[in-house]
Amino acid sequence: MLLHPTKREIKSNRFVQHLLNSVYGTLLALTVWPLNGSIAVPINKPSDVALEFIILHNNDMHARFEQTSKTSGKCTPEMANTDKCYGGFARVAYEVRTYRQQAKNGGPPVLYLNAGDTYTGTPWFTIFKDNITAAFLNKLKPDAISLGNHEFDENVEGLIPFLNKAEFPVLATNLDLRKVPELAATKSLHNSTVLLVKGVSIGVVGYLTPDTKFLTQPNEVEYFPEIESIK
Repeated sequence: MLLHPTKREIKSNRFVQHLLNSVYGTLLALTVWPLNGSIAVPINKPSDVALEFIILHNNDMHARFEQTSKTSGKCTPEMANTDKCYGGFARVAYEVRTYRQQAKNGGPPVLYLNAGDTYTGTPWFTIFKDNITAAFLNKLKPDAISLGNHEFDENVEGLIPFLNKAEFPVLATNLDLRKVPELAATKSLHNSTVLLVKGVSIGVVGYLTPDTKFLTQPNEVEYFPEIESIK
């Protein structure tokens, strides 16, 4: 399973449907297909029984920690009172916790994944930077996230503190960090991770497009070709 950032707008009153359908925002190294509204992954068992689990996925929140207007601007009290505000981390947290509680009560297991680009976009990030980003994502407790190109908006120096505060795996398999050992040494950055779902190992890999080098501030991070790195 690969995590890679794409653009997707999340609407508040259809949030669950967007989350469940947004696997199209990722590339999956595992073969997956819909099964009764969730995701089934074939596993090698003599009985050939499919493992059913739910993937919740989002990306490109861009520091929209609060709910926003339809155009990602400020949500005014009037908009909020007429159900015209969208997104925000509180809605994400509610849905993730709801599905995880259902899983604890016997429902399908849940994986919550985030494909990056949480950095940059509102005054919250301009002022609090990695501190607020790590704090809010830690509250959501994702099973894994990948980096987006905007995570380099504050250069390597602005990314390292986030990676040391993150309490979840941050995945990027195609980074060449030989010239930036301080980034390689951060505690949460990994090429991939393995999540255990009902005794079945689910591999998750993150990557960044090599074009990231031209989309961010100049730095010493290099990028291996993503396909070869994933192999």
